[in-house]
Amino acid sequence: MKTDARYHLTFSTRLRLFTRLLGITGLLAAGVGAVLLFEVLSDLSISGFLEALRGEHGQTGKTGAYLLAGGAAAIALMLLVELLAGFTAVTGRRSAVGVSSLVQVGLAIAIVVALNVYSFQHYRRWDFTQNGQFTLDETIVRELQKLRTPTTIVVLQQHKTFGRLSEKPDAYDYAAERKVVEKVKDLVSEFQELGRQFRVITLDVEEEGFDRRLQDETKDKPDLADAIRAAPENSIFFYSNGRVQRMSFNEFYQLDKSASKAANGGRGNLVLQPQGAESFARRILAIQEKKPKVALAVVHEVLTSSGSQDAPDQYIHTGLRKALEAHGFEVVDLILKRWKEDGPPEPAAYNTVENRVDDLAEELEGIDANLRELRDERKQAQETQKLMRDPASAIRQALREQTGKDPTEEEVGRQVEAFRRQFRAQLRRDLDDMERQRQVQGLDDMIRRIDEEIPKLEAERSKREEELQKSYQNERALADRRVSDVKAKMNRILDDCDLLIVPRQTLINIHANFMIGPRAHALTDSPDTGMPFAERAARSRQVEVIREFMRRGKPVLACLGPINDRRSGAPTEPLDDFERLLADRGIELGRQTILFTAEERDFAAAAGEDSFGTGGRAEIPQVEFNDKAGPGGRKNPIAAAMLITGRNVEQHLEIRLRHPRPIYLAPGYAEKMAFPPAFMFTSADSWNEERPFPSFRPAGQGRAVLAYVPRFQAASRTDPKKGTHDEERRGPFPIGVAVELPPPAEWSDESVTGFKALAGMLGPYDGVLAAALTAKSAQIPSTERKPSRLVVIGHGGVFTGKELSPATENLLLNTTNWLLAREERLPHETPPWSYPRVQLDEQQKSLWHWGALLGLPVLFAYVGLVVLMLRRVR
Repeated sequence: MKTDARYHLTFSTRLRLFTRLLGITGLLAAGVGAVLLFEVLSDLSISGFLEALRGEHGQTGKTGAYLLAGGAAAIALMLLVELLAGFTAVTGRRSAVGVSSLVQVGLAIAIVVALNVYSFQHYRRWDFTQNGQFTLDETIVRELQKLRTPTTIVVLQQHKTFGRLSEKPDAYDYAAERKVVEKVKDLVSEFQELGRQFRVITLDVEEEGFDRRLQDETKDKPDLADAIRAAPENSIFFYSNGRVQRMSFNEFYQLDKSASKAANGGRGNLVLQPQGAESFARRILAIQEKKPKVALAVVHEVLTSSGSQDAPDQYIHTGLRKALEAHGFEVVDLILKRWKEDGPPEPAAYNTVENRVDDLAEELEGIDANLRELRDERKQAQETQKLMRDPASAIRQALREQTGKDPTEEEVGRQVEAFRRQFRAQLRRDLDDMERQRQVQGLDDMIRRIDEEIPKLEAERSKREEELQKSYQNERALADRRVSDVKAKMNRILDDCDLLIVPRQTLINIHANFMIGPRAHALTDSPDTGMPFAERAARSRQVEVIREFMRRGKPVLACLGPINDRRSGAPTEPLDDFERLLADRGIELGRQTILFTAEERDFAAAAGEDSFGTGGRAEIPQVEFNDKAGPGGRKNPIAAAMLITGRNVEQHLEIRLRHPRPIYLAPGYAEKMAFPPAFMFTSADSWNEERPFPSFRPAGQGRAVLAYVPRFQAASRTDPKKGTHDEERRGPFPIGVAVELPPPAEWSDESVTGFKALAGMLGPYDGVLAAALTAKSAQIPSTERKPSRLVVIGHGGVFTGKELSPATENLLLNTTNWLLAREERLPHETPPWSYPRVQLDEQQKSLWHWGALLGLPVLFAYVGLVVLMLRRVR
């Protein structure tokens, strides 16, 4: 039988057909595997592929990795067979041209393979961005290379760019959000070159399945889940070993809305201000670092950050605690006075945990006393009830217990008759069955009520007991509770703190007569104001601790309200030694209270009222932030951060402070600063008033009318206050000052204090020697003293309330971050990033349109004709 040659397949033909089918199948399998891997891997890198192959990314990742590997192997086999077949065909034809072409193709493939092999073994990366935005500092690179624990980076898209500062996102917010996500992935890919321990997850709250993905990613990370749910805006989270760090999108790339809308000739373009890869990297390095600890020093428990929620907003600082804890701080309350019912308050140093232990112990004693009373009352009611229901049985049992033998019926009868006579004498009516039943029913109700009250009290006692046991677990608080020395106790608390905040709320609303007496905040141990300052300061143990805290270079934030008195007006002396301590740092605390022009109408309106206290309705102007640079070209960092944030959200950050106090820097100190110290001012519609309180005079029949209303009165030319800070004038006034200078020399060397004291005594007798001693005290070079940062705000209630407004929270965070030398967390000016735009007029647009539509086809046709002509000539 003969076989048709057309259907005769050789072995080589069958092999090539099989390998081609295998290659096509492998290509399909590799495509499916790549799709599966893309779903579980943030980037298709070799390390990620190997992790998936080992099953570290679940069954989906493992299946995708095997499909991709098997498909690649099938394709490689197909290419190898085709290459061998090609060589066979070339050898058979002995064609020089074919051999040459094959050799060229082979050389090209070899060069490509060699270049790829070399590139993998000699990796290099170049950063062509402006100012090297993706080039990390060598120090940070070395620190990142030391990390070995896996780090998860979660990019959370909530479509809120500025948190509560901007509730309604627009097109610029969405565009910035997409760009930041892209930049985060780019930066993390750079980190992965230092080690494969970084993993990126992107979560979008508007994506279907967000809750499921969040649960899957955080099922073993409760702290990360809580942080994600509490995030107020678009955020980036860094998680490692159970610890979390958060940064907002704006801390990585600031969206400049004002510049975005003004760009491109007013037509708009996305403009971002990169805040630097360093700030991003430092968040990763700070995951395992100790949280900055902030001490809030107040004089009463009501003023603390964990006080009663029933207290007025103007007293409590719970909003301050919430804001700081939400941004990675730890807050501890420090109460500086212990108030007594009989007598003046005593200096103290204790925290709310310690005080809560005492309160819980007292509450438990009260609950135990109530329980004892209820049980005794129940027992008496049951005995009375039994006696009334069956007097004979009750009396017989009582006699048996007294005598130890059964009484006779005659004895029982006499006792019952005596009981009935006594009961009739007490109730002044006969003991009939109906009356006895009513009394018994009343006792039943009493016993039932007691039975209901006792479990409630027992449950309340268990709750208090559990809370007390938890408090006992705070060994540090209990140890401090046993310390009676105020100075030692305060030192123990502050030794563990990185920042001290001292708020002193005084004048809250003059119009409503709502204030806290300034003397309540005084920290001087001795109430004797006539005592010399040197002696009194030596006894001010709390101020001495604060001075030592500052001398060690630790920062302080003081929020000090005015100390004007209703009777004496402007103070002639500082309130206490803490204010004198600030004077040593060059801070001049104003003697006046700042009032606003809008309030004059309130005073005038109140003058016509029968009683005072109905004012305070006027809306006062917002504070202003200093936008001027110092001699070196630097702006105040806190003011600059606030202005950048305001520009980015296209609004003036609304902070209104009623009755602030002017804050100045003493002459000679500003010249030592690298930037302007004053960062916050009142508006020009204000004046400084020594007598901010209205006064009254009697009008008869128990009525009083206003006798004095504060009004602006310019100082005369002959006024001795003219040209000084005490001159009554129009604003603006500085109400916020930031200082970064070494403490005074005498804080570092006690001999300096002795030189100054001796110079003060010798001054009236020997001015030359006194001047020499004073010069001697100033010879300690400032470089030997560690600079410390200090911020003073002329208002005690700037950070009070259950919740802080978005602008006030921003001021708090910028201030604390600067005080703690965390400048990388402050918004700052950088060369902006924006989409590259080409500006074309209508004529240029038309030319480019027709050039692309007709020019390119004509050009290629021309090149084709030239090639055809050359081939014909050859």
